[in-house]
Amino acid sequence: MKPFSFVVLALFLVTGCSRVKPTEGPLQITTPAGYAVKYQIAEGKDFYYISNKRTCHMALLFLPNVPEAKIPSRVDGYVKSFLACGVDHPDLKPESDVPVKGDIVGESYKGSYAEFTLHGGSKSVFFMISNGTGVWQGQFDGPEEGWGNAMEILKDMKKKG
Repeated sequence: MKPFSFVVLALFLVTGCSRVKPTEGPLQITTPAGYAVKYQIAEGKDFYYISNKRTCHMALLFLPNVPEAKIPSRVDGYVKSFLACGVDHPDLKPESDVPVKGDIVGESYKGSYAEFTLHGGSKSVFFMISNGTGVWQGQFDGPEEGWGNAMEILKDMKKKG
């Protein structure tokens, strides 16, 4: 199972299935043509799934009780879990156990990411962002081009209202 699929499945198992209202939610998310944004709320947690059949599969889960200062250490924790998980499929193993780390800096949201290049050439990226009032955790899986698009989506995100 792809690492991203595992994370999305785990998120759905934790949050359960609930109402799906793609036009609702606390975020204004602008995407390039060809992308779909799905919003769900379950057990009081906001969840977005952003996808493009060719270049992007990204999930965002709101974590209301995580301080912004904890973002770097939390991203490091996701990296350790990913590496400890071990993947049996050769194309889904990281080329290196050392991820490329960086910052996400947008108009409203900022945060950190850790990016793995997998042997099959795709990317698996763990990230967390905040606007100062709450933290969103997420994961991206897809090709390099898709991560560039995903980064632009994250930088352009705004809280509604």
